Amino acid sequence: MKYWRTLLAILATLSASIALADDFKTIDGKEYKNVTVKRVEPDGIVITHSAGVAKIPFTELPKDVQKRVGYDAAKIETPDAAARAAEEEQIEEQRTAERERAERERERAEREQKAAADLRESEERFKAAEKQAAESYKITPKGRLSGQMIVATKGGENLKLAAVKVSLFARDAIDVLVAGLKAFANAKIEQLRLAAEETGEKHAEAALQKAEAALQKAEAALQQAEATLQQAGAAVQQSEAIEQQTKAAEQQAKMTEKINWDAYQKTPGWNEARIAAEGAKGAAVRATGAADAASQTLNAARQGVGPAQQGVGAAQQRVGAAQQRVDAAQQGVGAARERDNYLLKQQASYSSGSFYFSHLGSPIQTAETDADGKFMIEVPRTGKFVIAAKGEHSVGQETEKYYWLQPVSLEGQRQRVQNLTNNDLTSAAGTSSLILTED
Repeated sequence: MKYWRTLLAILATLSASIALADDFKTIDGKEYKNVTVKRVEPDGIVITHSAGVAKIPFTELPKDVQKRVGYDAAKIETPDAAARAAEEEQIEEQRTAERERAERERERAEREQKAAADLRESEERFKAAEKQAAESYKITPKGRLSGQMIVATKGGENLKLAAVKVSLFARDAIDVLVAGLKAFANAKIEQLRLAAEETGEKHAEAALQKAEAALQKAEAALQQAEATLQQAGAAVQQSEAIEQQTKAAEQQAKMTEKINWDAYQKTPGWNEARIAAEGAKGAAVRATGAADAASQTLNAARQGVGPAQQGVGAAQQRVGAAQQRVDAAQQGVGAARERDNYLLKQQASYSSGSFYFSHLGSPIQTAETDADGKFMIEVPRTGKFVIAAKGEHSVGQETEKYYWLQPVSLEGQRQRVQNLTNNDLTSAAGTSSLILTED
C-alpha cells in the first residue's frame, strides 16, 4: 500500500505534461532534448522529446530528474522489495524463536538432570534405610497385622482380591523415596507441560493462522499485479487505437494534399489553390509526426506489458510458496494434536500408581491374600511402617487397577486390623494414603 500511495502522489504531480528541461542525459549517457513528461508508470516515465517518444525507467534517470518527477528510491517500496523484507523478517523471527526455544530446552534439561540425580540419591537412601530396617526386623518383637482386600468395581461388583502380594516397608524409608519420586514426577510433568505449550496444537494453530494471513497478503499482491497487467494491456489497446486513428488521419491528410496539389497544377495561377495545397502539405507532415509519435507510444506501452507479466509471475510464485506454508502448517496442526495426546499420556504416567510402585523394592516382609482376599503379615510391635499392595480386575477389554500405600503401626499391640478398600486407594482423596495418584 505504501508503494501505491507514493506512486499516486507522483501521478498527481505529473497529471499534466511537465517540461523537465531543454535536455537531460540518463545515467548511461543517452541524451534527450526538449523533454516533456507525458505519463508516469509503475517502473518509469514516458516522455516526448525532439526525436519522438520514449520510456525511461526511474533507475536510469539522473538524481535531479528523479527528484523533479517526485521519485525517491529510498521511500518507494516496490511489492517485490516488501515481500522480500517480510520474508527476511519472518526468517529472523524464526531464528529468534529457535534460540529462545533452545535456551528453554537447556534450562529444562538441567532441571530434569537435577531431579534425576535427586531421585537416584533418594533411591540409595531408601535402600539403605530398608536394609537397616530388615536387620532390625529380625530381632524385634512382632505382632500381627491382618485385614481383607475388598473393592467395589466400576460395574458395581463387590470383589475380594485373591493372590495379591502385600509388602511391608519402613515408614522413614518410604518417606524418603516418595519425596524423591514426587520431585522427579513434578519436574517431568512441568517439562511435558512446557513442551506441549511450545509445540502443541495451540502453537501450531497460531502458526497456521500466520501462514494463512501471509497467503492472503500474497493473494492480494497477486491481484494488484494482475490489475497492473490489465492496466498495461489497456494502455496497449488504447495506444493501438490511437495509432490507428493517427495513421488514418495521416492517410486522409496525404490524400487531401494530393487533391489540392492536383488542383493547383491544373490552374497554376490560382493562388488560393496553391495556398490550400501548401496547407494540406503541412497538415500531412503534422499527421505523419503524430502517427510516428503514436507508434512510439504504442511501443512504450508494449514494453510495459513485459514487466507487468513478470510481476504477475513473481506474485504467483509467492502465492504458491505461501500456499505450501499453509499446507505444511495444516499438517503441523495434525501432528501437534497427536503429540499433545502423547504428552498428556506421558504426564498422566507420572501421576499414576504404576510410576510410584515401579520403584518399590526390597520389602522387609511380604504376605499374600487368600481366596477371600484376607491377609496376615508380621509387623514389629513398635515403630512406624507402611504396607503396599496393588491388584487388578479385568472385564472384557478394560482392566481396573488398584493401589494402596497405607501407613501402619501396632503401637505396642500384639495385633491390629487394617482392611484395604476403595476408601484407602491412592486415587481416593482425603484418605491416609501417602500418595495421591490419578488411577
